[in-house]
Amino acid sequence: MSDLKSNLNQHKLKTTDEELEELLNIHRTKIQVIGTGGAGNNTITRLADAGIEGIETIAINTDAQDLLHTKADGKLIIGKNVTKGLGAGGDPQIGEQAAKESEEEIKSLLQGNDMVFISCGLGGGTGTGAAPVIAEIARNLNVLTVSVVTMPFSDEGTLKEKNATSGLERLRKNSDTIIVIHNDRLLDMVPDLPVSAAFKFTDEVLVNAVRSVTGLVANKGLINLDFADIKTVMKDGEIAMIGIGESDSNEKVQEAIEKATHNQLLNIDIAGAQKTLINIEGDESMSMGEAQKIMVSIAEKLDSNAKILWGTSINKDMKGKIKIFVIATGLNSQQQLADKSPESETTENELKIAEKNKETYKSTVGDKNKNMKNSAKNGSMGAPAKNVFNQIFEDEIKGDLNILKESIKFLEGNKVDNKTFRNLKNACKGLMSSAQLYSNKNFEEFVKFINDIFDQLIINKIKFSSQFLPLFNKIPPILEGMAAGFPVAVDDSHQIIKELSLLIDQGSHEVKMEKGKNQENKLVVDDEIFIEKMDLEKKLKMELN
Repeated sequence: MSDLKSNLNQHKLKTTDEELEELLNIHRTKIQVIGTGGAGNNTITRLADAGIEGIETIAINTDAQDLLHTKADGKLIIGKNVTKGLGAGGDPQIGEQAAKESEEEIKSLLQGNDMVFISCGLGGGTGTGAAPVIAEIARNLNVLTVSVVTMPFSDEGTLKEKNATSGLERLRKNSDTIIVIHNDRLLDMVPDLPVSAAFKFTDEVLVNAVRSVTGLVANKGLINLDFADIKTVMKDGEIAMIGIGESDSNEKVQEAIEKATHNQLLNIDIAGAQKTLINIEGDESMSMGEAQKIMVSIAEKLDSNAKILWGTSINKDMKGKIKIFVIATGLNSQQQLADKSPESETTENELKIAEKNKETYKSTVGDKNKNMKNSAKNGSMGAPAKNVFNQIFEDEIKGDLNILKESIKFLEGNKVDNKTFRNLKNACKGLMSSAQLYSNKNFEEFVKFINDIFDQLIINKIKFSSQFLPLFNKIPPILEGMAAGFPVAVDDSHQIIKELSLLIDQGSHEVKMEKGKNQENKLVVDDEIFIEKMDLEKKLKMELN
């Protein structure tokens, strides 16, 4: 044994922090931001001034003069033969031809990226014509493609409006997700600001989106969101809304929620979102209750079928503030394109969604209690309608619950070994962590009881018996019912605890000692459920040796 340990120590692999850093750098998420045309190049310059780390900025144009004065990590003049570096003259067809002429150079720029933001102003020549081509190339390279575009002012004329509408439709087809900003909204928000200052408001949409996405990718949170989560929400997301809300007031939670879900520039109703990512950031004083309130409050604004991913992170620099970052995708395209969404209409929609979720939950736990209880006894609870909090909790536990189900099936197939019990124990560990996170005490206590049984099975203090199987099979559907919010499922969990305890107690009876026998080794034994103390001691000695 000592020789074996010595041999292992000599060949023990060690990984240095430098090697870990190198590995992370190799696989670090690569994000590129491309500004196309005059408006896109201006945005890239302002983005460069924001000093966001972890991104590469690229300016693309047909106008050499404009490109010369743009701040960017890289620049590309396109369509040299078509435009001679003099611009597209407001003609989208020229912009498209220029992009197609430089297709290989654009492709070379995009290769190796994980995500690309494409920024442009629609209605002119280069942005309107080239941006859809760039987006198509990026998507064909399997790069997550997000376009952030501005629509022209209404008084800029019908030709610009027509060009913008046509370009937007082409860009929408070639992008995973598109965020549309209407310049007319600036007239309502900041009518007296100088033009250059007003346009900074529109640039903030892109700046905030890029800063928040890179922050999620680079920083680890308590409940972590990563690039895979961003991709889940934004891939094939179509029309999107990005919102940021920050507050340190006495009503900071509600104030931050309001700001994050009502972006005045985008002016779109979040209630129609199909997928939503929510990240909540605060300092060490932020409570789990505050984080849950934020998540549930936003979720209640959404359709009950919406997919929700959420995370939280601690940042000492927040100093009492709470910041919420929301990406909502799959929104109503007609609403966004038409820019018609009075505030009263938004509020009414959100109230309808919230009331629908509330009533659905009431009818589920009221009218279906009896049916669910009967189903639980038969080993199935069906798929009840849920309120938003229950749905998010169910999504959180889905993976561990599936492992639990599959491992119990292994036991039914006579595959009784420590590996299966460890899988069951690991599933329970994950379920308990989720229950603690969501403050589901009943769920946590039930899983802890089950976990203790698997612990005893692993160390052979309890010997597995086929008598466990009918009860084990009831555990997953009861957990599903508890996660869905059925009070009767809690009652059923108590019943399972009683039945399992009774089964174990029945196996733990004193064996009458025969005269002249060594009573020390005659510990409580049942034929199937418990093993003798002597056998346990022998097994432990064998494992130690």
